[in-house]
Amino acid sequence: IACGFYDKQVRIVADSVENPDLVFNPQNQEIICGGLSQFEVSVNNPIPKNNRNLRIKSISLDTIIDTYPAKLALLGRSDSLMYWYESTIVPGCKSHNQSYRLVFRDSISTHFTVKWLNNFNYSIVKSIKNTSDSLTFNISKDNELIYTNNLDSFIYDFQNAANASIKVTLIVRNTPCMDSSIYEFSANNLSNRVHKITSISISPNPISSLEQLNIQSSNNQNVAFVRILSIDGKEVIQKVRIDATGKLEFKNSSLGNTNNELLDGIYLLEILDSKSNRIKTERLQKIGR
Repeated sequence: IACGFYDKQVRIVADSVENPDLVFNPQNQEIICGGLSQFEVSVNNPIPKNNRNLRIKSISLDTIIDTYPAKLALLGRSDSLMYWYESTIVPGCKSHNQSYRLVFRDSISTHFTVKWLNNFNYSIVKSIKNTSDSLTFNISKDNELIYTNNLDSFIYDFQNAANASIKVTLIVRNTPCMDSSIYEFSANNLSNRVHKITSISISPNPISSLEQLNIQSSNNQNVAFVRILSIDGKEVIQKVRIDATGKLEFKNSSLGNTNNELLDGIYLLEILDSKSNRIKTERLQKIGR
């Protein structure tokens, strides 16, 4: 019997997986306005990693991403995207979980009523009350602001506004979301007149391109133009005409140097009538450029 030993080689493969260095668009926690049923988020990786796949899990999805940029479709609800890298050379080797928080807000209610009481006294009442809403009522006489109130119900005497065009505007904010409604009537006979309230739909919101935007009025409100402002009120895109189908007419525009490109972010969308009077202001979100 010969005693001894022999050499045996064993191949050992090790990997240490770093945490993802991703850019979500938009970044950090994001609040999505408007009670959406679906939301799209873009994922960019400025430094692609070799032998790495990105794993993303949430309430509505579980996916692996190996090419960038990528877009994810999420259901409209509060959600946390959990994400990490997984090694493609060592099964089971992965980095620690990271997270990105999405909060979906319901549509803001801007419905209110104007009811005649007696003489020239009218009650103005916001229909649905939400303690987290911040609201402002503005009353204009012949397009000149004459009164402002931050209560959800009050009584106003229109005697000094007789024979004038009255506009009651309700602006509701639930940061960072905002919406508004307008109630108009002629004040020449306040106890016997017909009210009309704006009913304008703006869809989709958020958008990935302004060419997607569609603006419709269900009560033949005279919508003619839109203007886009930054969140601090500076003009970003000048007045653009709305065509008969509700689309924006960027091509062959006679209104000057209009530009339909927007950086991702939140803007103010002003809807104007044919005389360029503001009918409605709404927050518009641009994503996924």
